[in-house]
Amino acid sequence: MLKTTRNILIIIAILLLAIGGITSAQTEDEAITIARQFLQSLVDEDFDSAVAMFDDAMLAALPREVAEETWATLISQVGEYQGELGVSVQEMQGLQVITIITQFEALALDAIIAINADGTIGGLNFVPNYNPPQPEGDETVSELPDYVNTDSFI
Repeated sequence: MLKTTRNILIIIAILLLAIGGITSAQTEDEAITIARQFLQSLVDEDFDSAVAMFDDAMLAALPREVAEETWATLISQVGEYQGELGVSVQEMQGLQVITIITQFEALALDAIIAINADGTIGGLNFVPNYNPPQPEGDETVSELPDYVNTDSFI
């Protein structure tokens, strides 16, 4: 099951690299809205709506049944979706590439969603985020243990 998921993610990454020469027709805000709608469809387990947003290549690589299985596998590995921690946009090979930092029970993941000029999704990947932003007001102050002698530091 994990090998199948990995293979699917590799196919999706290849599709991201293979698509080129398309100019972006969305503003950053429109692309973010599309990416958030797609992610919410996954969270709601509305896979029909999610895959309806795919372009033909994505739909061939990740049909509805595979998308549902892949999401279930992801949830079994990282726990339930908790929310969004941040978002960024960059243009890459004519695509609007949206990175939504998501928090799951076990860890934060970057949901990387590539949006084509026509507003369809042309790529998808989830990767660990090792430096998620801290929620406001959740400042962590750590103190050194008593046995640490800071005078010995250079």
